[in-house]
Amino acid sequence: MPPWLTDPEGVAAFVAALLALLVTIAGGLLAAIAAIVAVWRAKVKPLLTDTSKAARTAADQLTPNHGSSARDSLGRIENTLDRLDRSMSRQIGEIRADMNRTTQHNDRQHSEIFRRLHALETPMEDTRP
Repeated sequence: MPPWLTDPEGVAAFVAALLALLVTIAGGLLAAIAAIVAVWRAKVKPLLTDTSKAARTAADQLTPNHGSSARDSLGRIENTLDRLDRSMSRQIGEIRADMNRTTQHNDRQHSEIFRRLHALETPMEDTRP
């Protein structure tokens, strides 16, 4: 057995040194935990809070609320585009029908003009006595 364990003063010094070492380790651990908590409060928690607020704001804009959200605006734009598409399709159909009628009318007119020209250009028979 070591001599300092047989001497009461040596044992007391050993216990005091051991306690001082344990207190130093515990103090270091508490200081590390305090530093982690301080960093968490100063940096991480505000970042998480800002991110959470941004996510809630984005979710609010992407959820229909019967008025002012971005999703409602997009729905109104889609409806307007659908109405414009139907209107333009109808108008294009009417324009095509008008063009067909005009083409048919012009074809008839041209046929009549060509028939008259042909009649004028054919030699007339001499009908004198």
